Amino acid sequence: ETVPPPFHFDNEVGFDRTILLKSVVEEKKKKEKKAKSSTPATAFNPYIFMGPSHDDSWPRGFPIDKLKDSFKTDVEESKIYVGDLPLSSVGVIQSLCNGDPDTDAVFRMTRPGSTEFTFDRSTTSMSLLIPSSSYAPYNAQATTHLYNAFWGLYLPISVPGRVTDIWRSYITQRIMKDIG
Repeated sequence: ETVPPPFHFDNEVGFDRTILLKSVVEEKKKKEKKAKSSTPATAFNPYIFMGPSHDDSWPRGFPIDKLKDSFKTDVEESKIYVGDLPLSSVGVIQSLCNGDPDTDAVFRMTRPGSTEFTFDRSTTSMSLLIPSSSYAPYNAQATTHLYNAFWGLYLPISVPGRVTDIWRSYITQRIMKDIG
């Protein structure tokens, strides 16, 4: 079964100019707490919102010290909105692979069947917009940098090769926040 991408091509229309997605709204308590402290932006674990077949899963590059808190998020009680966004305001689209997604080595070593991993690919599943005050690692596999974010294709050369794509994801997200 094929799942349509978040936008589609039509010979008469070309690419649709909006992208349908769901977004997670930060909890009010977290916002108030953040406003009172100088705590930096939070790590966001998108896997828990994407219907994973393995509970307590996380992407490669997610800060290990933030894992416990990321699993406490109650997906059922989170405020999730569905809407559209102009495609021109999207810089990067990260896709996920069923079967053997890019999970962390700790996850692979501690979870039986970690390569038999699936996400919700039903026709009702949608793209997920990361909250603006959060960061989520993404990798080089199955990632599309749209034209307005081509500058984010550069890989840092001062870190080991296995983590260049993860560092790039964090750096790119930070610059995107600065330039709007």
